[in-house]
Amino acid sequence: MSLPIHVNVIWDPTNGANLHTLWGPAPVIPPAPGTPTASFEMITTQMWSAGFLLGQNKFTTTILHRGVFICIDDHDIGTLIPDITIPPVNAYYAIMWPFSSRKMVFTASTVKMNKKPTSCSQIFPPLPMMTCGDPVTLPLGRPLINFMNTVTVGLTWADFGMGVLKIALSMAIDVIFDWKAIKNFFKGVKEVGEEAAEKLGNLIAKETIKKLGFDGSPKALAKKAISALAGWGTSALEGNPTLSLKVGGGLVPEVGVQAGGDPDAGSGEVFGIPVAATSGNLPSAEQINILR
Repeated sequence: MSLPIHVNVIWDPTNGANLHTLWGPAPVIPPAPGTPTASFEMITTQMWSAGFLLGQNKFTTTILHRGVFICIDDHDIGTLIPDITIPPVNAYYAIMWPFSSRKMVFTASTVKMNKKPTSCSQIFPPLPMMTCGDPVTLPLGRPLINFMNTVTVGLTWADFGMGVLKIALSMAIDVIFDWKAIKNFFKGVKEVGEEAAEKLGNLIAKETIKKLGFDGSPKALAKKAISALAGWGTSALEGNPTLSLKVGGGLVPEVGVQAGGDPDAGSGEVFGIPVAATSGNLPSAEQINILR
């Protein structure tokens, strides 16, 4: 039993996604320079100029569908596939584009064209193409419209299993030889999450302070606190607040401070606050005589 798979021809468009190293300038964070980041491969046809000239494209020579060549075993779209990373500013393009790849890994071993198994890839059932990437290659490439081709080939379950094995081995080799980069990737993801959480917390705190009437700076916060205390201290006073000093109070002289009211005598201002010293209830002459 086999799966019917539509063939791929030279003009079928494909695209892909992967991870690639980020070598960005100082403002480009996160991820940090040297850390893998998401990348999207632009649409290319199965026949690609640089890949064709370098012999990376593999097509039939005498067997045609709709008047054009068909993809066969070991087909790779090849070099100079434009990848765009997130963020898009990336000096690593100088390395990743010349060494790009989008390769078919599934083949119909029982259907040979020009003595080679027929390459198979389509969206559904999912038969992905392998994309280049750092630190690992990923099975995230796909043809977009080859289901419109009317010629199909039979992909056996053994063929399917062999394709899955090729993908697994390719990724495993990448992991073994680039484990440090993978650890850096997950470390970068962790740092991005922590930075985002910190920024979100600061934003929430800032907005809360603004709603309370502050502009968010320590100076404004201190001013607001002093103003609140001053308002609390003078809220019970009527008119202009005054301070008065009273000496007296009967047989035993008293010294006290009184806030509010109008100054009785000797009025003036200290730091803009009206201040008055009053005589209070001084001891009378009779009280003084008794004390003698």
